[in-house]
Amino acid sequence: MAKGSLKKIYAKNTAYMQNAFSIAGAVWLIYIGVEVLWGYDSMTWGSWILLAFYLAVNGYILSSLRSMGRATFDERGQVTDVRMNLDAPGYIEYHWDLLYITWAIMILTLYTAWALVLYLGVPAYAFYLFKDFTKGSGEAQEDDDADKSRRERRAAKRKPAVPPQQRK
Repeated sequence: MAKGSLKKIYAKNTAYMQNAFSIAGAVWLIYIGVEVLWGYDSMTWGSWILLAFYLAVNGYILSSLRSMGRATFDERGQVTDVRMNLDAPGYIEYHWDLLYITWAIMILTLYTAWALVLYLGVPAYAFYLFKDFTKGSGEAQEDDDADKSRRERRAAKRKPAVPPQQRK
């Protein structure tokens, strides 16, 4: 990978993490301000457990994203390697989705505790992804046929049905 693209990925990763920490700070200020400072008298032990849960989920996701997006530098300060692109689909995208859902649920639980039901969508979505992952190889074969070049498809069509030794 060229050094220029590594610098671009590192710059994008840094911008993503700065935005994520800014949004997380704003969400936490709103949540702490409303739930703890304004509604302290109505807080139960369940509210404190929920606060600890939100803290654990946010902390884990943000720290794992930060570690996945880290870069290594040489002695001159040049980027030599970036672990992962934080804009990549798959595992990292699932982290971002979970973070956004957690933020939305944090704000919605200030209005109603029923917003926690939205967390049921997380394992349901994971099950959906796993189900697609474990499907048979029939679809993989169709994808392989689509990826073949035009020349390979024509050559496959021209092959005789019976091998030459058995034609006699």
